[in-house]
Amino acid sequence: MKRPALVQEEDSSSNSKPVLVVDKVGIIGSALALELSKDLLVVLVSDTVRKENSNIINVAYSKKFPEIPDNNYSYIIVLGSDIGTIKSVPSFIKKARADDSNFIFATYLLSLPKEVESVLTEYKKTKVILYGDIFGEGDGSAFDNEIKTFLLQAKKNRKIQVLGEGLKKVFPVNFDDLVSGIIKVVFGTTSNSKLFYLFPKYPITLISLAHLIQKKDPEVIIDLKSSGADKEKDFEEKQDGEYLLPDDYPYQSKIKEIDIEVKTDDSRAKTLDVSDQKKLYQKKENTVKKYLYPTFLCIFLILLPFLSSSFLFLFGFINLNNAKTSMEKGDLKSAQTSVESSINLFNLSGYSFKVLAMEAGIIGIDDLANAFSKDIESAKIISKAVDNLIKAFDLLEKVFAGKSINPDEDVVYSTSLIKESLALFKELEVQNYIPEQFRKKIEGYNSLVSLISNVQDTLPNILDAEKKKKYLILFQNNMELRPGGGFIGSYGILDLNKGKVENFSIHDVYEADGQLKGHIEPPYPIRRYLPSAHWYLRDSNFNLDFVSAASSAAFFLFQETGQSVDGVIGIDVSFVKSLVSVLEPIYVPEYKETVTSDNFYSLTQAHSEKDFFPSSTQKKDFLTFLYKAINNKISSEKKLHYLTILNSIEDSILKKHILFAFANPQVQRTFTTSGLSSSLWDGRKQANPSTNDFIGISEANLGVNKANYFVGRSVSYRVQMRDDGTILSKLSLSLKNDSNKWPGGDYKNYIRFILPKGAILNAITIDGSSQKVIKAVTDPLVYESKNFKPPTELEVDSTNEADKVVYGFLQTISSGKFKKIDIEYSLAQKISPKDPLISYSLKIFKQPGTENYPVDFSFSYPSAFKILSMSKKLKDQNQSVSFQEILSQDREIKIDLTQK
Repeated sequence: MKRPALVQEEDSSSNSKPVLVVDKVGIIGSALALELSKDLLVVLVSDTVRKENSNIINVAYSKKFPEIPDNNYSYIIVLGSDIGTIKSVPSFIKKARADDSNFIFATYLLSLPKEVESVLTEYKKTKVILYGDIFGEGDGSAFDNEIKTFLLQAKKNRKIQVLGEGLKKVFPVNFDDLVSGIIKVVFGTTSNSKLFYLFPKYPITLISLAHLIQKKDPEVIIDLKSSGADKEKDFEEKQDGEYLLPDDYPYQSKIKEIDIEVKTDDSRAKTLDVSDQKKLYQKKENTVKKYLYPTFLCIFLILLPFLSSSFLFLFGFINLNNAKTSMEKGDLKSAQTSVESSINLFNLSGYSFKVLAMEAGIIGIDDLANAFSKDIESAKIISKAVDNLIKAFDLLEKVFAGKSINPDEDVVYSTSLIKESLALFKELEVQNYIPEQFRKKIEGYNSLVSLISNVQDTLPNILDAEKKKKYLILFQNNMELRPGGGFIGSYGILDLNKGKVENFSIHDVYEADGQLKGHIEPPYPIRRYLPSAHWYLRDSNFNLDFVSAASSAAFFLFQETGQSVDGVIGIDVSFVKSLVSVLEPIYVPEYKETVTSDNFYSLTQAHSEKDFFPSSTQKKDFLTFLYKAINNKISSEKKLHYLTILNSIEDSILKKHILFAFANPQVQRTFTTSGLSSSLWDGRKQANPSTNDFIGISEANLGVNKANYFVGRSVSYRVQMRDDGTILSKLSLSLKNDSNKWPGGDYKNYIRFILPKGAILNAITIDGSSQKVIKAVTDPLVYESKNFKPPTELEVDSTNEADKVVYGFLQTISSGKFKKIDIEYSLAQKISPKDPLISYSLKIFKQPGTENYPVDFSFSYPSAFKILSMSKKLKDQNQSVSFQEILSQDREIKIDLTQK
């Protein structure tokens, strides 16, 4: 049975109709009803009856599902995220449709179920408001969120507990701004939007929120605590949503206005009375000549907070810099002492600054004081992060050396220390709080920090402090280039026992290959052009994707030696040379040679290639003794240049001179998505109207020489988007062979061009001469027959790999000669010229083992379009986007076009 009408209509206009506000909790609803009641009659359905008001009719929210008081309403406003309210949304919409009234639904930004979202779109007069984390006056503390929790912890315990890494996002909105924003949507906006965001466009992280509160009271302690809870879902912004708050919404200052201080007699005694101070200054000014000494004393006391804060900060910076220098030299003990000293000095500077801040407020230089305060707080965070890293390095060093009492605990704890350090650095970066004194020093380690951050969770599995691990190390000579990085002349077996390096042995690859029983069919180019009728470990890295190549290498190791491994690490000559440059000079007594970065290659080749023949142990012996010399130097050095070594490793990883592949799928997934396995995996999403382009060039030296030491290359890529939406591409590879004798020679190169799936080859030009193309002869029964004569046309093999199309053919670049190869093709994707927005994305795949080389790119587009946005370093001129750079790692380019 329907409830009796509460209000009788006086006329049919919407202004005379009451407004229905439904809010089970009643906090927002009461404040909203109070504002609306100034001009309108309001029916408030709430769990709590508020103060009497002649223009507010209170109706109890007495059941699980709210009842709709019978009346004809101009606006129906429903607030909250409780189950009863959510379930009743269809009933409210039905009522709004019957009254032809406006329906407004407001809820927390993460509390809108999909099924309710679809129901809300059915009624044209519906507006949805998603609000953020509420704080501030007007019972803002009653809302259960991180802001309330942190403020209560700071006020009661003087300690804020941050769960996890502190990178979860918070969307603060002041309670009064919330109410104003809702009223604006109801009455004040002329926007056609149906979805409104009542929270800041740029949120704050938990760790930043904690530091924001700490700045109000520096005595508040921040404690990072690990959390085993599942990761909460992130807010997904919709394109049709409209932000109600300005981009520079000052939630920081609003949060700072909240009182969290515990008043004590001591704190009140320390408060400076401004009026008394002015009187004192006036009196001393009149008698300055008579009382000169007291005046100077007062000036000194006034300047003392500034002097002490500045000098303490300066000495803290000096100690922090000393810690960095000691780390680079490998003196962890001195680094630890220096960083602990810097922490104490920065803390003392912070205590001294409290008085300085009071003085700054009196003389009106708050901005300068706030800037200095940020520098001090940032310095504290940097010192803490560096302290954690030093402790982590020390623990891992003990694990690797077998000196750890509890290696399992030490690996886990060192990983947690690294995580905490990285979280602190990220927080500084996000908030842009890094002082200039530290910025340049930290920027030099950004790539290293990012690299460690990406793989930090996999370290316990890779090191595994509970059991043994075995890894295959492929020594790939990139002077004889192969798809995976270089010819595998030697390999190593690294044995870890509870994280400790138990054994590392180097073996000649021909020793293992000589033990292979049976026949394994090699890839067509190896059998025909190398030529080799069988496939061995030495040629196992022929796959374009290193993860697949590593799987083949592990397979051959097992077939040839019976050893199973947990992962494969590929390193090339460029990395070993880089490592030698950090540790040089290295004396190899067995060969009476002193190895440096300058003579590393020539000495390696001299001892490896002289009188070399298959099954010779000469290469193994030299590399074995070189490793022993490096290992002895590392073991005997009391002060290793850790940061320099880490930077060398990081640089080699990014440039694909070190590659990783693991048997554990979860670990491998992390390394693949982080770009550390030279995988053809492509994480870009394909959606219209967008084009995902891809280019990669893979070379394989099948000439059994070291010609690649003398070969230089450059790449040019031209893309044309035509008026009809078709995309034409021209990819050019230029090669110059400067060798004239052994170990160089003619460069017998099997080249593969890796292109997007469906790309259609239109033409191939070599040194300006158009080639007649035929399908390659890949059947050994044909090309190994006595009467076989190679075709005069260019044989091109087409294959599909990892959702890419690959075109391959053989080319020889003679000693001292230059060759340019152009391929022209059409992309399968076609853009509609009528689309208002078009996205073009290009990924450039750099082959492992190649040194840096120049790339020239241009993208021309129709005159009906203009550039909306594009990647950094690109130039737009005359309907063409271009860039020229030296390619050192994989590169991704994005261009967004819009109609003029």
